[in-house]
Amino acid sequence: MRNRAGLKANAKENLKRYYWPAFLVCIISGIFNGGGGSYGGYNNIQTRYDSQYSSFQSFKENLLQPDMLWLIGIVASVGLIVILISIAVSLLVGNPLLVGKNRYFMCSRDVKTGVGEIGFAFSCGYFWNIVKIMFLMVIATSHSRYYKKL
Repeated sequence: MRNRAGLKANAKENLKRYYWPAFLVCIISGIFNGGGGSYGGYNNIQTRYDSQYSSFQSFKENLLQPDMLWLIGIVASVGLIVILISIAVSLLVGNPLLVGKNRYFMCSRDVKTGVGEIGFAFSCGYFWNIVKIMFLMVIATSHSRYYKKL
């Protein structure tokens, strides 16, 4: 049972019992957590930026006219509000749902577990503690990813 084939057979057997509920739990968690994190794509953005730099210069000169500065302010304000709302939803909804998803899969190994287990963090009485710990985890993992790339 402690070899790869035994673990794989055990996982297949367990997943047969609750495939569709597990799929639904993953979909719900993926919607609020962005479907997983990926920090790739920087090179693609850099290449596009380099190739469009000359056209951007003329665009920048036209955009920075005094009568267009109010538009820049509105777009920046709306962008900042959207970013703040996105961070709040991620911290207050996405991370607790991630904890509930993990609890669902851990509990479903032994007992029949319902899809409602994904909302565990909202009903357990430890919501703010879960939010705090997940926030610290995000900071710690982001910090280590940054320094790993250097």
